[in-house]
Amino acid sequence: MAFSSHVFLIILIMVLFFAGSSISAPPDTTLVYLSCSEDVVDPLTLHQDCIRAIVPLIIRQVPLNQNSYFTDHDTGRTRCWGRGWCRHGVWSFDCRQCLNAANVKLAMECGSPDQAMIGLMECGFRYDNQTFDDE
Repeated sequence: MAFSSHVFLIILIMVLFFAGSSISAPPDTTLVYLSCSEDVVDPLTLHQDCIRAIVPLIIRQVPLNQNSYFTDHDTGRTRCWGRGWCRHGVWSFDCRQCLNAANVKLAMECGSPDQAMIGLMECGFRYDNQTFDDE
């Protein structure tokens, strides 16, 4: 009788453990802060090409680099800087989802500014046409 209750208990613990680890809620994309420069970039400028290159790079690289990534991009004629982050403990897939949501919110709220910073509850990024003071 004791053997079967131990087996039942072990099976119950395993079911609860594996069921709990496979359930994932979507990332919290509540807007915390948003800052956009008033200078909107002309879509045909070289700086816009730089921004179009750096934002997807940030979104791809943050989850692969311990949820924090700083980079710069040089087109040969212009240069831009970017940093992205996800809150500690956010899984890679959720981090990427959150950063994509941040990118969409930024575009909806600001258009295409030459400098921007957005922070959601679990992630954020910024880019600029000048190096950051804290780098």
